[in-house]
Amino acid sequence: MIDFNALVLGPAMAAFARPITILPAVSQPGEPAYPGRGIWGKRPADFQLEDGSAVGTDVLVIGIRIGEFPILPQPGDQIDIDAYASLPRVGLCEMVDDGDDGQGGYALVVKIVGP
Repeated sequence: MIDFNALVLGPAMAAFARPITILPAVSQPGEPAYPGRGIWGKRPADFQLEDGSAVGTDVLVIGIRIGEFPILPQPGDQIDIDAYASLPRVGLCEMVDDGDDGQGGYALVVKIVGP
């Protein structure tokens, strides 16, 4: 069996991840913010409206490696994404959804809530 987590996800995180700070208001209430890393991106999404028409948009996602987080962030937690290397600051984001990819990765779906 191929260990996708070790062979692909680990090197991808080493190459493309940027520092993030998790503010764990829901996953660990009362605990301080802690550092992590993730790959910032967006993916297309289509939504059907009540009148049957569809609208397309982008969903903002931070990809993390499950093994790097003893307790996974939960919807309602906030994630701060500061400037890193040549990448600009994204800002403060709130996690609104999540998803396990079944291969060691986890998608934190977020919305930007502050500078």
